[in-house]
Amino acid sequence: MKKYDILPTNENLKKSIENNITGRNQNIYQLLKLLNYQEESWAIAINGDWGSGKTFFVKQCKYILDILNYDNYELGESINLETIWQIDNLEEIKQKPYRTLYYDAWEHDNDPDPIQSVLKCIIAANWMSNVKNIAKKVVTIGLDIIQATTPVAAQDLKKLLNDNSQSLDLLKKQFNQTLGQLVPDKGRLVIFIDELDRCKPTYAIKLLERIKHYFSNEKITFIFSVDLGQLKNTVQSYYGDQFDGYSYLDRFFDLVINIPEPNIETYLSNTEDILILNKIFGNDDNYVSLFCKNLIEHFSFSLRQINHFYLKTNSATYNLIENSNKNSFFISEQNGDFFVYGFILPLMCALNQADISEYTRFIKGHASKDTLNILAMNSEFKSYYTDIIYNYKEQISVKDFVQILYNAIFNGTEKYNRLKISNEAVIEDLSTHKKALIDACSLLDSHVKFA
Repeated sequence: MKKYDILPTNENLKKSIENNITGRNQNIYQLLKLLNYQEESWAIAINGDWGSGKTFFVKQCKYILDILNYDNYELGESINLETIWQIDNLEEIKQKPYRTLYYDAWEHDNDPDPIQSVLKCIIAANWMSNVKNIAKKVVTIGLDIIQATTPVAAQDLKKLLNDNSQSLDLLKKQFNQTLGQLVPDKGRLVIFIDELDRCKPTYAIKLLERIKHYFSNEKITFIFSVDLGQLKNTVQSYYGDQFDGYSYLDRFFDLVINIPEPNIETYLSNTEDILILNKIFGNDDNYVSLFCKNLIEHFSFSLRQINHFYLKTNSATYNLIENSNKNSFFISEQNGDFFVYGFILPLMCALNQADISEYTRFIKGHASKDTLNILAMNSEFKSYYTDIIYNYKEQISVKDFVQILYNAIFNGTEKYNRLKISNEAVIEDLSTHKKALIDACSLLDSHVKFA
């Protein structure tokens, strides 16, 4: 059973840029171009919903910067960027040298202090040897800052009165001066902060405030990949529901950039065999494939949701559609079942992912009109229905047919347990289809295909 989530390994990053699998190569270029025009310290938020591909996007940006600016032996085979962007455009993003650092906040949110985990990330980075020595100095001063800001017991205050250690302000100054040595000559250090919106509220707030208070070097850019809506909720969870979370976040981010929507057609064409059902039809221009794309668009699925939707739809529907389709679209009684497994079942898989409450209402016979209209207004469903009822005297509208079909399956409204759609197309044994649909959507039915 194949998963379709693409992990941000160096090899996958390379392929994703070469093939432009999300259609975002131009957006990567624009962000890197923006870096060349920055002066002073900057904090940029790349905003997008969970699953929209923010992590992959910022890692693509980091990958390109690393290729352009210094030898990184972990990157593997390099990309010929001249085949991605024109030479003149490449010069736009090569105006300054860059050094990069990636920090996964969620991975460290059990650490006692964010500064400590950031320092850990700095010392563990794949710096070249001369830079590694500077990193060690940065970490040493950073540890002094942690010690200086750690609460002390009352009995230890007397010791501090006689302590000749440096003041916090002086430590911060030294910290940023040394941090600046990590920056390449006439260039910038770009620190990517990822997954902040998934952290515990206390950690997320501390990380933002620590960065604001202690990192003030004019040659450093922080790029945060976040879901601002979720991060706002995190802030309000910490300070209270009446607290203005967006205004608070505005203190930290100089610029908010919404991650562009991916190019779904490009993504699907570059994701090999993502809809295994296409093997039944021998092409990807079939009713089910086109209907699934319509569902993705209707529910505005993120890249992650697309992957999970196809994973479930492949497993739940393959054998049932194969049996009902018989590798042919010739009119036959079997085609009545295709309405059930070629359209209703993929819709259930999408509902199960997008709106579990509506999914529950759907399988209990209480689907909303809006949900049934997803079928009634769909061009693929209309086209198939029109083919089925061609030359049939007792034709009804698509909208009425959808309501009758739904009630027949989920509310048992047909007296003889069968639904006649046309002279050639009939759905027999209606009472068995409801259980078959629910069981298939649960992935625990014997008809499910795990492949």
